[in-house]
Amino acid sequence: MPDDGAVANTSERTWVSWVGVIVFVAAALALGIFFSGTQLPLWVRIAFSVFFAVVTVTIAILSDVAHVLPSTDRGPFDWYTIAHGSAGLMFGAWFLPLWWILVVTIAWEMFEASVPGWGMHEPFLNRVIDVTVAVFGWFLVAGLGALITQGQLPFLISAGSLACQACVP
Repeated sequence: MPDDGAVANTSERTWVSWVGVIVFVAAALALGIFFSGTQLPLWVRIAFSVFFAVVTVTIAILSDVAHVLPSTDRGPFDWYTIAHGSAGLMFGAWFLPLWWILVVTIAWEMFEASVPGWGMHEPFLNRVIDVTVAVFGWFLVAGLGALITQGQLPFLISAGSLACQACVP
C-alpha cells in the first residue's frame, strides 16, 4: 500500500496488529491492578478511567475512521498526545508508581514504532512529548491526590497496592 503521508496508516493494520494491542493493554492492565493504590475513592478512579476511554475512542473515531480531524502528523504534537495526557491523568488517579508509568508509556511508544499501522513514522520528538505529557498528567492527579489524602506520591510503590501488601508479612 502506498504511504498517504499519515503517521499511522490505518490501512496497514492487520489482525496481528490488533492482537498486539490487546496483549499490550491486557499486560499493562494486569500489572496496573497489582501496583495501583487505593488512596482515592473508587468512583474517582473509575471516572478518570472512563474519561480516558472516551477521549481515546473519540480521537480514534474522528481521526482514524471518519477522518474529520485535521492532520497533525509528523509534528511534535498529534491528536493522540491528548490521549496520552488523559492516560497520565488516569494513571495518577489509580496512584500507579512513577516507574510503572515510565515503563508502560515508553513501551507503548516502542510498540507504536514497530507495529504496522500504529505510528511507525512518528517523529522521535512526538514520542518524547507523548511520554512527557503522560507523566505530567500523572504528577497533576497523583500530586493533588497525595495532598488531599495527606499521603505520598507513589514513586516506587503505592500504599494499599497488592504489591505493597505482598511485601508485608
